[in-house]
Amino acid sequence: PALVQKSPSMPAAAEPSPAEVERLMSDPRVRELQYKLAHGGEKFKLEVTNEKPQEVRNIVVPEGASEEEQMAALQRAMEEEARNKQREADEEARRAAAAKAERIAQSDPWCYVLSGAGTAAANGTYMRDGTAVKNGARVYVNERGFLLSHEVVGGGEGWIVGVAPKAYYGFQTTDKLAPEEGWAVQEHGSSPAPRVAHVEPLMAVEAAKREGNAAFKKGDHAAAVQRYGEALETAAACSGAHGLSDELLAVLHGNRAEARLQLGEHAEAEGDADAALELDPCFVKAYVRRAKALHAQERWGAAEAALRDALDVSPGAREVLSQQEEYRVAALARSGKEAVLSELSGLLGRLSALVRRKGTASEVTSLLRQLPSLLASLKTKPTDDPAVPGGLIYESAPNHDAQVYVRLATNGFALLAPLLRPMPKGAKEELLGAALETVAAAVRDCPTNMSAFDKYVPQLVPILRAKAATSLEVLRSAVRLLGAMGVRASARRVMHDPATAEGLMHVLSFPDSSSQRLHVAIIAALEDMRDTGTLANLLAVEGAPETFWREAHSRNKDVNGPSRGLIGTAMTSAVCRRRLGLRERTKRLVELVEKMTADAPVREEYVVARRAAGGAPAP
Repeated sequence: PALVQKSPSMPAAAEPSPAEVERLMSDPRVRELQYKLAHGGEKFKLEVTNEKPQEVRNIVVPEGASEEEQMAALQRAMEEEARNKQREADEEARRAAAAKAERIAQSDPWCYVLSGAGTAAANGTYMRDGTAVKNGARVYVNERGFLLSHEVVGGGEGWIVGVAPKAYYGFQTTDKLAPEEGWAVQEHGSSPAPRVAHVEPLMAVEAAKREGNAAFKKGDHAAAVQRYGEALETAAACSGAHGLSDELLAVLHGNRAEARLQLGEHAEAEGDADAALELDPCFVKAYVRRAKALHAQERWGAAEAALRDALDVSPGAREVLSQQEEYRVAALARSGKEAVLSELSGLLGRLSALVRRKGTASEVTSLLRQLPSLLASLKTKPTDDPAVPGGLIYESAPNHDAQVYVRLATNGFALLAPLLRPMPKGAKEELLGAALETVAAAVRDCPTNMSAFDKYVPQLVPILRAKAATSLEVLRSAVRLLGAMGVRASARRVMHDPATAEGLMHVLSFPDSSSQRLHVAIIAALEDMRDTGTLANLLAVEGAPETFWREAHSRNKDVNGPSRGLIGTAMTSAVCRRRLGLRERTKRLVELVEKMTADAPVREEYVVARRAAGGAPAP
């Protein structure tokens, strides 16, 4: 925006020529500018033909300046603006040149990629020709024998693409980095000239690392090990290249250690973790992976020491504390001092064996049904009931150590996850129900187990979607697991999915008076979400409004409070209000109040008569 300032001390400007004044005054935009100057306008833009609008800033004119002086001030401001822009352009060009020089100075390409050349054989990837160097630059060769090298010919120097002694394409320059464009077609080449892209060692290493990460996510751990190995080989061949830091190499070793752990290559994983720690002694994940490798080799003390070292580096690290918790529980199970853990160890060992040798569904189901009871324990709880001696009652609570041991023995629930899928038509559903109940008991009120199971929560979606083909008992088990995970975002995404709404509300529509009600966890999670979109999806299911109204009037304080909160949230959305039937319910309430008011005199006469007869009025 332009800003006009008046300064009585500023000397008069040099008078412009009559032709310049005439040219400026004939422009309607200048006349508009003159009007704004005369009448106190503060903000304007000067439009220039065939160019974008130009902003003119800080136009200063002397007090009482004439029109010619105002125009001269405008011209000075425009000239100053042009000089400023030229200075900015020059500075930008200087920075670009400096960046290019720095890039060339630091560049030592791992390979070049030529494309678009008229001579097809010249296209492709040019890798380093061993350690060959010519005229201060590396020599590169493609799979067809074409060379990319820096040559000195006839007093000039530059880059040549060809097969000695034939030159196909060239670029004259003293730069030791082959240019991307501007190549000239030589005697033996064909138009068009190629485009050249250089791949720095860091780029090659990062590319191999990304491929390794992608393979790991797909579960192809062998391919991940190979890609991380290629990245490390490239880095070793380009030692000291720009960007190949110790931290990057430590991450590559750490990633390969994790992939090797998944393959059961524990000794090799230990070696990678050690290499990562040599490069970066503060790499916490490397300590954890070293501990896992040592623990798998039954070197318990060394594994625990590795975790203590990790806590020295990063006190309070959740992953380390979680791993320590697992190893403490595993040590208890090995000691045989905890009967529950010893029994769990035996059951989960048999489960693992059954899964590996593809045991029958009835065998696995029978074993899984024994686990939930071992994952709970009786604990005392204070009560206000005066009829209870001592003011304490027993209630079922999660057995934390047992829950942690299940996570450890099932490899973070990876052993159980394949069982959490809709059963084929005609198959018995007991196995799915038993697996769901086991996992629900394992994650209940256990944050570390919830975190470990997060990635498997989406498997509940097809189970809830298949409401018509799934028994109520299995649906109840799925909803129990969803409620146990209710504080996690993964579970709340499932609740928000319109496709799961019917299965979820089908379970909630059945009254539940058990001590561990499904409704409590689900409704508490929904109330905490305060998401009208999720509520609208659920209320669209037939019978859902009645379910929420019923729970809002429940005598159970754990569920009626959140249910009323849900209805309060629903009242903020027109869609939810309509689906709750608030208008119809309000009409019925008004009718009831009117009827009670109309019957009030009759009721009063009845009360007086009963009292006169010496009896108490009926309620």
